[in-house]
Amino acid sequence: NDETNPPKVPTSDLRPASLGGDVELPPVEELSKRLVSGAYEVTSFLGAGGMGAVYKGTQLRLKRQVAIKFMRQNAEADAEFSARFLREAHTLARLSHQGIVNVIDCGKDGEDLSYIIMEFVDGTNLGEVMRSGPLPQERVLELLPQLCDALQFAHDNGIIHRDIKPSNILIGRNGRVKLVDFGLARPLEAGSTLQSSSRVSSGTPFYAAPEQLTPGAPLDHRADIFALGVLLYQILTGRLPRGAWRPPSQTTGVSQRWDTIVKRAIEQRPEDRYASVRELCSDAMTIAGTSMIEADPVA
Repeated sequence: NDETNPPKVPTSDLRPASLGGDVELPPVEELSKRLVSGAYEVTSFLGAGGMGAVYKGTQLRLKRQVAIKFMRQNAEADAEFSARFLREAHTLARLSHQGIVNVIDCGKDGEDLSYIIMEFVDGTNLGEVMRSGPLPQERVLELLPQLCDALQFAHDNGIIHRDIKPSNILIGRNGRVKLVDFGLARPLEAGSTLQSSSRVSSGTPFYAAPEQLTPGAPLDHRADIFALGVLLYQILTGRLPRGAWRPPSQTTGVSQRWDTIVKRAIEQRPEDRYASVRELCSDAMTIAGTSMIEADPVA
């Protein structure tokens, strides 16, 4: 299941990441040695996903914590997979925004190890927060402007995320939202369908827009708006909008305005959805009695 959150391990656990089958990354001590000129030290395993494993580390010269994403070894045999991994680093380097995780470096050691070094976010992801049930409407209105601001920034810079879901939204201890995992992100180009070599765009099925699951269908930023609508429904109700779904107000008693917002965001036809994330956020902020679009900075 693509939506399964990465396993949590104690920070003292220095075991290599098991990525399925017999595939494992080298021991932590070896990983540290293979990074750029000993500039980084790998300290603990954080979790594994479809494209590799993430470790906590230290940038030695600046004595700051970092997150280091290593690509699984057997993926090097897949040229498209390898290109996607490095594209994530290049995409993040283009997107300098407080709501998007910052990339510090990337590289490759030999033929079997690629890595991306990013800022470390001390906190959790939205999926973990939602384990205890739906979020209060007030909390949603605190998080949503930050997420929308980051996603709108990506769209304004010609980047579609293509995999908006709870586990790709980090929440720091300071309350700041950070959008992560741009491994599926692509630049928006006129006439492009943004399809993978399998002819169907990648993404997590529960959150993927209909056009992402249709071979050859045009794809633009409104696919992210669809995923955002699904996410909104989920955090408001604790459920996914499957089948004949009930409006949020009838499920958890939130404002009826959410019903209209969610319905418009997850329309089957892209042209019937919101034209921009900014527009969706503006409608949502009227629920809080304000027309604010950008989130206030977190102290």
